[in-house]
Amino acid sequence: MKKIAFLFHLLSLIITVSCSSSDEDNISNPDSKLSKWTMRYYNANNKLLNSEENIINEGRITQIIYKTYDDNGNVNSLSERNFSYTNGLLTNIYWDFGSGLNNFNTDFYYDENNNLVEFIGHTENTSLYSKSTYEYLGNIATLTQYQSNDNGQNYQLLGSKPSLEMTFDMEDNLTLSKPSSTGNNGFETIEYAYDSKSNLVKVLKYPDTEINFTYSNLENPVGQSYTATYGKKGFGLVFNNNLFFWRNGSPNAMTTLNGEGIGDYSVNNLNSSGKLTEIQINTDNFSDGTIDSRTVIEFEYN
Repeated sequence: MKKIAFLFHLLSLIITVSCSSSDEDNISNPDSKLSKWTMRYYNANNKLLNSEENIINEGRITQIIYKTYDDNGNVNSLSERNFSYTNGLLTNIYWDFGSGLNNFNTDFYYDENNNLVEFIGHTENTSLYSKSTYEYLGNIATLTQYQSNDNGQNYQLLGSKPSLEMTFDMEDNLTLSKPSSTGNNGFETIEYAYDSKSNLVKVLKYPDTEINFTYSNLENPVGQSYTATYGKKGFGLVFNNNLFFWRNGSPNAMTTLNGEGIGDYSVNNLNSSGKLTEIQINTDNFSDGTIDSRTVIEFEYN
């Protein structure tokens, strides 16, 4: 089996999109290459809370720098994840918190067909290990999660959510994510639908959430960097049982997002010569229509 490093974290920002750019239907310049995208999150008082800087090389994420800020705008904490690749495959992700005490390292393994079959995470300077295994039957992948408190010598099922079934279509898009037949309450049943370009157009989380998406012809740099990093099917395996929002792997940039059970959001997509340069996302959850929070994503190209 091939040894591969795996990112052991799921992103959970709840964000929606609506585009307001005069040339939103222009197709991005294929000769320009994304070098970095940075997300900054602000509260209702326009105070910068945190940021996430993604460094891109040949389309793939090579480093993510996370920062939090104090009330004066100074950096309060700093951590980074470093990505390594071998023969185009992700081989290691190392999360460095700076202190060296709680750094987190992950390794995962593929079979001869490059299907992910296992990944193992370890919190340094502790006896804590986590392990996830994947079994495949046709277009269904079953994830089982374990934990160990004795340096990986013995593993037990992980709490209330040990097992998840994921169904993929012929284009390797995740179409269904649900608790396995072994039974647990930690996962939810979520369905996903796509258009002919593999853009995510609908998410159904039972019993109370339905989200619908539309897209422009602009390229989606966030989605492209995720799928280049993990692979298309790998992205679904990593970000399983998730509502996705703007952090999905769709090849095009969203123009609208609406639905039940998700709050009120609006986004402006800004572009220059057909290249997406900035996404401005407002969360409008106050009854008077004022902005609850704001997210800004900026893109830089070579």
